[in-house]
Amino acid sequence: MTDKSNTPGPTITDMDKEIFQLHNDLRQDPTKLIDALKEMLGQFDGMLLKRPGKVTLRTKEGADAVKEAIEFLEKQSPIQPLRWCDEIAQASKDHASDIGPKGLIQHDSSDGKTGVKERLRKYGNVVSCYGENLSFHCDEAKEVMIQLIVDDGV
Repeated sequence: MTDKSNTPGPTITDMDKEIFQLHNDLRQDPTKLIDALKEMLGQFDGMLLKRPGKVTLRTKEGADAVKEAIEFLEKQSPIQPLRWCDEIAQASKDHASDIGPKGLIQHDSSDGKTGVKERLRKYGNVVSCYGENLSFHCDEAKEVMIQLIVDDGV
């Protein structure tokens, strides 16, 4: 897959650009979102995350997952930023266009025949490792990154 620059092009949404930039900021300063995570701890009522002005979320792990994420980030060293790739962005957009209107939340295509690896191959070679994170109902890049950190690690 080619890399023409390290910034998203003009056809990429502002939200996607913000997520990409925040992800790289966090890779270079793993402590960047710890204050936001600590604030989140005070919003738990058991397994319910009560976010002001937003829908209450029922979680599987509650505040423990957030505490674990904070401990993880406190121990991390900076790592190099990700490089932007237009082909991966297009593969992601295609997937969102496929599953989103159908109300699906899954890594496979809506027909169940195409997974992440096949979707990436459509646009170029998958050289080594790859991964996919799905985020739904987030209004800000910060929410997406916090969801990524708490659910999966960075």
